Amino acid sequence: MRCVSTNYSRVIFELTHHLWMDGEDSIVEGNNNEDMGEDDNSSLGSSSSSSSSGSSISMDDESSGEESENDEEVNIAIDRRRDIGNQITTSRQIRYLLGRFPNISSLRLTGIQLTYRSLVTGRNGTALSPRYLCSLLQEECENLECLELLNVCESQSQNENVGGGGSLVSMHTDMQLNQLRKLTITLGSIAYENEHRDYPLVFSLLRSSQRITHLNLSRCMSLNDYHLEVAIMRPLINTLTHLNLSGSGIQMPTIKSNILQSLILQKCARLSSLNSGSYCPMLHTLDLSLCPQFLGEGLMDESSALFQFSPRLHRLSLRDCTALKFVKIEQSITRDDVPSCGLAMIDLTRCVHLSSVYISCPQMKKLHLRRCLNISALTLSSTQLGALDLSSLPLELVCLDCPSLKHLSLSGCCNLDSKRSLIKSNALEIVDIRRAIYMTPDFFADIGRKDLKIHTQSEMTKEDANVCYNVNNLTISR
Repeated sequence: MRCVSTNYSRVIFELTHHLWMDGEDSIVEGNNNEDMGEDDNSSLGSSSSSSSSGSSISMDDESSGEESENDEEVNIAIDRRRDIGNQITTSRQIRYLLGRFPNISSLRLTGIQLTYRSLVTGRNGTALSPRYLCSLLQEECENLECLELLNVCESQSQNENVGGGGSLVSMHTDMQLNQLRKLTITLGSIAYENEHRDYPLVFSLLRSSQRITHLNLSRCMSLNDYHLEVAIMRPLINTLTHLNLSGSGIQMPTIKSNILQSLILQKCARLSSLNSGSYCPMLHTLDLSLCPQFLGEGLMDESSALFQFSPRLHRLSLRDCTALKFVKIEQSITRDDVPSCGLAMIDLTRCVHLSSVYISCPQMKKLHLRRCLNISALTLSSTQLGALDLSSLPLELVCLDCPSLKHLSLSGCCNLDSKRSLIKSNALEIVDIRRAIYMTPDFFADIGRKDLKIHTQSEMTKEDANVCYNVNNLTISR
């Protein structure tokens, strides 16, 4: 049931478990409020009720009484634009709303400004210290399970506050959020210098609970290898299953966990490799996309290195890793004497300096090689791969052992020669070799399928041969 009215009801506050204090973009007025609940709940991974940021909401007394008896979901929309316009969420609003909702289990705050003075500062308390925020959470949200602090930024007067306020250490506080399971903190414009390299809010919250399973610290640029290994992995070694450190400052971390399932390290500009001692036997998702300095050491320097790190890996993304030059992944016997064979998806899109790929993974179903402008050799073995698109790649050598492969596109592979290629697949149904100058239909006829459909030019002329050409190692198709 979703109702919107103007009078307050104590039942609403007691039944509400999810409080979302979002900015203007997240608010929907009037009848459109009924569309908010389902999407919001799905992002939190919960089936309880939700609400957004603002000033005044409630239900009719009749509706609230019926809701209490049926114990159904309550979804509340609070429109902050009516009273406070486009102002940032203030400390007074936070304290007021947290005091009104006694049973909050999920809380989302956006647009919080931090100051480094011990007291709240600014007009109407528009900036607050990490210590003050932590105290509010502990006092008002003792049953908190999910906390999201989005677009946290520094106070405009931070430079003045640093000189007059206490030391950074004084901003840390010990607190207890014993039920906290999911923690998300994304930073907007904080760039600490000198002694301000530590995040007092982040580490106070990390120390508040030893039950955190999902941790997202995106864009915390000053988080380094030491923070990851000592402040994050060590205290949460028995609980943490999902970790997102996108945009952090890690370089060559050692990651060890027997329960970690998902590791997201996108946009880590300084990440070059993982130390060889890293081991995550339960990891199924590894995302290293947009890491411009990642060279593959610790994962790609040996054919079995990746599976020695994570034998049960299911999804691997190396998209836009521009420094990566070769990929070598081969099924092997892991340190637990278990064969590694679970990798199903590899994304190498826009790895522009990648020259050679060698993959032997029986369970792999998807391989993305779009815009790999310098790739010259591909060796691939998989029993599950059903389709492969190699269009317009500057390949010179292709060796495929894929018995389930049905669709193969070599369109625009101008450097590929039938005499230097080996394709094993009795399941091939459609092959596209248009504008692949040195590939001929006779090569695929040897496979033995009479119903094989081959897309090619009926007659190769001099004009056809000029359709594809190379300019500075970039294959251009007309």
